[in-house]
Amino acid sequence: MATKEQRQNKQFVEKMLLIQGIDYDEWLDEIHTEFIQNNNKLILEALESKLNKNPNKQEENSQSINHSSSVNGSNSYSEN
Repeated sequence: MATKEQRQNKQFVEKMLLIQGIDYDEWLDEIHTEFIQNNNKLILEALESKLNKNPNKQEENSQSINHSSSVNGSNSYSEN
């Protein structure tokens, strides 16, 4: 739950952005995107670590994806 100071800060930012003609939700989405981009190395390392800890799970997921593609008849390539 947000504190009184956090709510006031949010309202202040919303008003300042409104004066500048910027939508708060769009601005916040941009901040989230920048944060993810600035931390993509950490995200990739965490994903790789998870995959390396569960090599059998990775193989099962790969087989599951391949099986569902063949069952559904969809391919990522076409033969000419």
